[in-house]
Amino acid sequence: MGAYVILACRDMKKCDLAAQYIKENTGSKNVECMELDLSSLSSIRSFAKNFTSKDIPLHLLINNAGVMIPPLSRTKEGFELQFGVNHVGHFMLTRLLLNKLKDGSPSRIVNVSSLAHKRGNDAINTYDELALLSYIHSYITSILLHRKAYVFICSVVKKQVGLLLKI
Repeated sequence: MGAYVILACRDMKKCDLAAQYIKENTGSKNVECMELDLSSLSSIRSFAKNFTSKDIPLHLLINNAGVMIPPLSRTKEGFELQFGVNHVGHFMLTRLLLNKLKDGSPSRIVNVSSLAHKRGNDAINTYDELALLSYIHSYITSILLHRKAYVFICSVVKKQVGLLLKI
């Protein structure tokens, strides 16, 4: 109750529709859209700068964007698109918002993943299978990083903190 929600989206028309839906169905007017393209490091930097300049706390960051088996393409910085969005984009956004999260303590970071990583390294015979493997690897990388980050955070604060990592 009383949360101020920021929807960070690439497609602002869809974001506006989602914000309107939330407002109509919750009665809350505390919903705002901000542009964010996780396939662009400059967009991530711009979003983080604009967000951190706002006089609102950050208690919850949900990294939920994901790309799955798009046509072979790269981010503006040259990363394979799935890896760039699903891992690099979320990592950089979280890193740039860490101080805001710390200032909003108690705060949480929720990283939404996929069970696709359980497929492992199946035989690759087609582009679609290669693209799926890239998708799988983007989430395996994120899962491994989240585990390491959890251990690091616990060592810094000298106590165990909440972690939900369902694999």
